[in-house]
Amino acid sequence: QTLRNEDALATESGSENRPLSSTVRKLWIGPVTLNGSKGDFLTFKPRSTPWSGDLIRWPLTMTHQILMQCTSLQSLALITLNQNDWSFIESAIPASLKSLWMGPAHGAIVLKNFRRNPRISHFTSIDTFMRDDEVVDIVVSPHTRVFRRIFTSGAGQFARDQLACLTRATGLREMRL
Repeated sequence: QTLRNEDALATESGSENRPLSSTVRKLWIGPVTLNGSKGDFLTFKPRSTPWSGDLIRWPLTMTHQILMQCTSLQSLALITLNQNDWSFIESAIPASLKSLWMGPAHGAIVLKNFRRNPRISHFTSIDTFMRDDEVVDIVVSPHTRVFRRIFTSGAGQFARDQLACLTRATGLREMRL
């Protein structure tokens, strides 16, 4: 609501006004607990996942609108985004983004599909199977410096089997499993 309200968008910056959304640098879009009270805009219940429980998740259209407004965003965590919804969000990832955290079970990550061409230097994937071509795409990007794969259970063996995908990486400084 704040991003849509023209009066609320102006913040003083010297003698010029700039949109409030342009000041957002770090953003978490994921489950929130409401301590027994429900907000009008947080009524969407996700399918049951190990991460969901009684948590509420942001609607896809609202997530897209927020990302389109946040033009100076540098770090983004997209948690519990349905893997089938990722293709609707990737076009809204701002060009300013440098760090992306996603999981569990996010959709396929293909950097050339990011229409706004962010230069992501840090990518973290949580509890997600990734195809070999996705891993290669991320590690051969000239911008990728850190690539992390986090697993909350022993299911990370297939990620260790993909270490051969790193042979073409030139700018990658760190890979963590």
